[in-house]
Amino acid sequence: MEYNRAIFMMLSFECYYSGNKQKIRFVIFTDNADLFKSYNFESDLDIIPISKSEIVQLKGPANFIHIVKIAIVEKTFNKYPQDYLLFIDSDTFFIQDPIKLFEEAVKGKIFMHVKEYLLEDAIELYRYVFNSDNLPKSFLNLIENKSYILDNKNVNFNRHHYSWNSGVLGLTPEMARIIPDIYNMANDFYQSTEWILSEQLAFSLALQVTVELNECGQFITHYYEQKEFVDEFLEKNLTSDIKKIKGLDRKKQINKLVLNLRAGLKINKFQKESSYFFYKKQIWKGIYYASLSFRAKPFDIKYSKDILWHARKIFKEWIVSKK
Repeated sequence: MEYNRAIFMMLSFECYYSGNKQKIRFVIFTDNADLFKSYNFESDLDIIPISKSEIVQLKGPANFIHIVKIAIVEKTFNKYPQDYLLFIDSDTFFIQDPIKLFEEAVKGKIFMHVKEYLLEDAIELYRYVFNSDNLPKSFLNLIENKSYILDNKNVNFNRHHYSWNSGVLGLTPEMARIIPDIYNMANDFYQSTEWILSEQLAFSLALQVTVELNECGQFITHYYEQKEFVDEFLEKNLTSDIKKIKGLDRKKQINKLVLNLRAGLKINKFQKESSYFFYKKQIWKGIYYASLSFRAKPFDIKYSKDILWHARKIFKEWIVSKK
């Protein structure tokens, strides 16, 4: 599944990028080099082997999987110390020509995917969505009572800083100097709070107090909450035939897949939202999102069965309450 995601992200980039692809280098850490080579990408590939045992080592003392990203960023900067680094999670794909993104990168702009929320607001957000605010409260208590080393200085963070999505990181070579500090921060965050977002929060806090951050969500979709849907889509549609076609024919095929996937993700989000609101007993919101889903895709048998299940459950609870 992870291979398909990464390959589709790379294919979508080559589909839309109007610049010189020979000046772009894909740096891929993988245990399946032959699979990536088989797609004959236009850009250069630097495939760096990485084993499962190495990944275990990179997880660090907290055994934190997402901290591996920070270690990979550091390894890439060590190998290419003069290059601008655009780190992109595999659960992403390009939706338009990123030429402007690269033009801004050349000017030295720093990017993360999107600016999400004020850390202070995470308490109410988690209370509403997850029925628990323990993680953000624990995190805020940690950072507001402790200093961290960043670029050889003591820095403090607070609830008025923002969480940025780290699905995309656009970093100048100068940022390499603070990557070890970001790794240490993420490790401390996770060991202290066990919040799965610790890597993202470390990048968010360190970068926003060091440089001006910019968003790039207009170029790239990050489907971190819809991986199962995308995995099924790619399993069906990312066929071996794509390896055989090149040039304009490949672009047309990938563009079609991107458009279909974007439409599917929109419907899938409506369906997830409706199920969530029915679960929360916010019936009218559930009906609203269900109507949007059926308007976009009227004959979805699987989703219709899900709605019927919710309807029966709500009706039974209403009958019981009337007795």
